[in-house]
Amino acid sequence: MKLSLTGIFLSLLCIVIALKINYNMSIEYFTLDGKSQAFMSMRHLDRLYYSGIGILGIIISLVSLRFKEKRILITMALILSILSIVITFLDSWKWMI
Repeated sequence: MKLSLTGIFLSLLCIVIALKINYNMSIEYFTLDGKSQAFMSMRHLDRLYYSGIGILGIIISLVSLRFKEKRILITMALILSILSIVITFLDSWKWMI
């Protein structure tokens, strides 16, 4: 049960970090001029490194399958891990404008 809870924690951590970064990007977008706004996504590619936390959550969740932990926790950990990776790669800061 410890591994699946660790996977859930890592996934939630990745989601919170990704939302915080995207929120800061949306606030920064308003302070830029036209040319800088056009290259906004290119300037912040370093945020994609945080998807490693979500990938680590998937790996830990899959390892917890081997130890026969509760299926509901493993399923929740896998879903949250996939969601955290998707949120990291989406440009959700555009929706916050």
